[in-house]
Amino acid sequence: MRLIRKPEILDKIEPSKERLLRKRAVLDKTGLSHAKLYVEIREGKFPRPVDLGPKSVAWVESEIDEWIAEHIARRDAKHRNGGDHASTAAQ
Repeated sequence: MRLIRKPEILDKIEPSKERLLRKRAVLDKTGLSHAKLYVEIREGKFPRPVDLGPKSVAWVESEIDEWIAEHIARRDAKHRNGGDHASTAAQ
């Protein structure tokens, strides 16, 4: 039996805390469209997926949660600074 060496990243992850999300779950959680998801990834604005196999990927849930939190914080900062983009977008 050949032993597989554990990647160093596993030392930093609590196994019970990390979960992988498939694309449908990511789209549902973020509200992004399929096309926008891949544009954001290409532009470095969204977490990159983890390869699961030749035609299968998933995203680390905590990274998606962090992306959502950053967007909420950005919205709140704009609101505090008087930049309500929702009302200007409707005009």
